[in-house]
Amino acid sequence: MLKKLSTSILKRQIDKYLQKTARKKAFLNFVDVHTVLLFFEVDETDNDTDIRKMIATLRNENKTVKAYVYTKFKDTVLQSNEDYIVLHKKEFNCFHKPNKQLIASLTAQSYDLVMDLSIQSTIAITYLLLYAQAIFKTGLKKSDLNLYDFAIDLDSYLAENEANIKQLGSSFIFEQIIFYMKNIHSKD
Repeated sequence: MLKKLSTSILKRQIDKYLQKTARKKAFLNFVDVHTVLLFFEVDETDNDTDIRKMIATLRNENKTVKAYVYTKFKDTVLQSNEDYIVLHKKEFNCFHKPNKQLIASLTAQSYDLVMDLSIQSTIAITYLLLYAQAIFKTGLKKSDLNLYDFAIDLDSYLAENEANIKQLGSSFIFEQIIFYMKNIHSKD
């Protein structure tokens, strides 16, 4: 019941925010990206090896990177550090909307690219994606909410390979996004 209500509130917030907020959008080739914001979701047992590798990959390409790692669990082995900020449930209200300080930090900084590397549709990360200021937003297609400028749809790939998205993980999504950004050229 609360999830249904939270989803309904989220949809209204998305409509309201998108109507009042203009955003410059463009498909960016990977070469044109200088600043990147990453969103991850982890459970209480995940380690940060893959997260750190993805951040290092982008930094090795001379990208400035900021990352948020969301967990809905009270305890996690991950702690905020120089590579990423861990967000817990306490930074969100009972409907999973971020607190005012978090919204302010998301709207204050502008990025060339936002990558949602979460595997499941999560209301909290959807809010983060909504408020993030970026020219180009991308991630795995998980719902009909139209927040991505470019969405990776893996349904046919998963069916053909009898795979599960959780088996593939965030690093697979990351690799797919980078591959397409390096190989698709826009006329913008």
